[in-house]
Amino acid sequence: MNVSFDYEKAFQQVKKYLGKHQDSFTQAIDLEKDINKRKSFPSEVFLATALQKCISKEARLIEQTGENHPDVVMKMNGVRFNFEVTLMTQEDERFRCKSINAKEHAVTDKPKTQLTSKILDKTKQYERWFKKGIVNKNDINIIAVDLGDTFSFTPTATLLDAAIFMMSDEYEIHIDNYGSKCQLPKSRGFLVKTGCDGRESNIHLDHVYDGLKHIDALLTFTKVNVLESSNNFDIININNNENVNRLFSLISPHYQTTIGRWRILWGDT
Repeated sequence: MNVSFDYEKAFQQVKKYLGKHQDSFTQAIDLEKDINKRKSFPSEVFLATALQKCISKEARLIEQTGENHPDVVMKMNGVRFNFEVTLMTQEDERFRCKSINAKEHAVTDKPKTQLTSKILDKTKQYERWFKKGIVNKNDINIIAVDLGDTFSFTPTATLLDAAIFMMSDEYEIHIDNYGSKCQLPKSRGFLVKTGCDGRESNIHLDHVYDGLKHIDALLTFTKVNVLESSNNFDIININNNENVNRLFSLISPHYQTTIGRWRILWGDT
């Protein structure tokens, strides 16, 4: 049974929480000048609507003003949750990973390298917001990635792990009562981005891991046109934050949901 998501109806329900004042969903997209934001706006509407459905009386979405803020914000038990949303695409750039000694390990266009790039972009955005005081360490800061049509059937729970650690032999995992305790490798390699003009840029994976110090959770979701309960939400709870566990408990009754818990050992400790 195919069920199309009604974006217009959803937009009317959540537009004030997205800081939008347009009359319609179509108008909001048409007036957006940034092509990437235009593509990802449906993902923001979907996530805000899903959260509004799940949080019920436990929490509330917060009305947004201005332009410089996370895409979706909610409050639960006095704690602010920030969601910065991005959409996976394959249209603009190609990615691969190579080790510290320049030997290439990953193949072009693998989902994990593209997801790593998306996470890197959003950690940089959060760093800018921290400096400006728009978000702070007392908030729950979340990167939410819509896997889109291209990666909608990728095993998402393992994809998040692969995107951060890139290769299974590049990190150590020890299981304890907190879940997975990960020791980041000393030699982490580079993410290579090739632009439309053919030029390459190397981004050291240290920047990805360092940026995660500001992030409390990673979340991927799909919004396929099936029964809404069949859409997937996968969450990685960094350092086993109890507020992220509460968020998971609200989402899981409504959607297919998995949660992974990390304790990341930063640096050499």
